[in-house]
Amino acid sequence: MPADASFLFESGQFVLISLPEEPEKARAFSIVSSPLESGFIEITVEAREDVSRRICSLTGGETLLVAPPQGKWKFREEDKHAAFVTRGSGIAPFRSMIRYALEKGLPNRIDLFYEAPIPSAIPYRRELAEFADQGIGIHLSLTHSDDLTMDNEAPWEGETGEWTVPMIRKRLSDFKKTAFYMCGSGKQIDALVPKLLKSGIPQERILAEKWGDY
Repeated sequence: MPADASFLFESGQFVLISLPEEPEKARAFSIVSSPLESGFIEITVEAREDVSRRICSLTGGETLLVAPPQGKWKFREEDKHAAFVTRGSGIAPFRSMIRYALEKGLPNRIDLFYEAPIPSAIPYRRELAEFADQGIGIHLSLTHSDDLTMDNEAPWEGETGEWTVPMIRKRLSDFKKTAFYMCGSGKQIDALVPKLLKSGIPQERILAEKWGDY
């Protein structure tokens, strides 16, 4: 993309990307950069299938086909307190939302609830620490209790287990006024949405985007 090019999108949207020799094999990737950054977009790629593995093997300078941004699941600035709940690669669009909110200087309160099997599976760890230093609530939990350390790291002393509504609720002083964004794991979303509704969160304040069954 030329340095002076513009690529307009909103936090939460995704793009279809393919290799020039196989345009019919386009894959969807969430945009992880902020809409306020111009001249480029960033994506996070997991080498799970053929196209993503081949993208991961690129060394720089190659050409990719990128379709215009898509998706109606987006960050709403009117949500003065937003809780992002996700696991796995579902964190990708939330990186864009957090970067956008911080770069624009929004007064919105944001809390991220992320679960991973082991410490090494937590993405953007340095950035998450930087986000926390800038006022973002970062809440991490590990789900594989048999492997709670990383090489050269102290044992994990944080939360363990999958995020539940009671666990989330005790960390949010204004739980009933919070908007809940969930992305990625269909299993996580299907487990949490009914319980959020039962806890008094209205449907209009639950924004879910399912694109995985993990």
